[in-house]
Amino acid sequence: MSVVIQTMKDYSETKIIAVVTTLAIIFTAIVFFLMRPIEQELTTQSVYGVIDLEFAWNVLQMEQILASWGDDLIAMEINAVLLDFGFLIGYSLSLAGITLLITQSGILRSWTNLGYYFTVIPFIAAAFDVIENINLLLILSSPSSFPTFAPFVASVCASIKFGLIIATALFWLLGVSSYVIRR
Repeated sequence: MSVVIQTMKDYSETKIIAVVTTLAIIFTAIVFFLMRPIEQELTTQSVYGVIDLEFAWNVLQMEQILASWGDDLIAMEINAVLLDFGFLIGYSLSLAGITLLITQSGILRSWTNLGYYFTVIPFIAAAFDVIENINLLLILSSPSSFPTFAPFVASVCASIKFGLIIATALFWLLGVSSYVIRR
């Protein structure tokens, strides 16, 4: 890990990072708006949305969600999960880029080294998102006979993913707040 951190310190060009981050944010927004109608359809036709699916935790809860959705909504959610593979690339690049830009700006001072480590966290979150999505696809592609471990694994991975994303945002908030207080 320290080799990755040292490479970021030595070879990261701020303008390139800013451009890549901006493009990643735009890409993330586009994919989000492609996924949004599916979520609206799920919650309009049922009481369950994608967050309910991600945090079903067990077979019984998952079966209730799938029964509520029926074949058409399940097919729509499969498309949303496939789109999420693009979304996770976009959000991980966006979050990492913002973290790296904040870190390189110098406002973090004593937190600079920690900032480089936090730059890697969105990619770890994305890895958990991939595992979550694979388990959700196992469930959605075979709603009557999915592996019993899949809801639990998907929920654990979703919890870790969201925890890491929140940790990254809190790092930004604390770092920028520390800067503002120092000024």
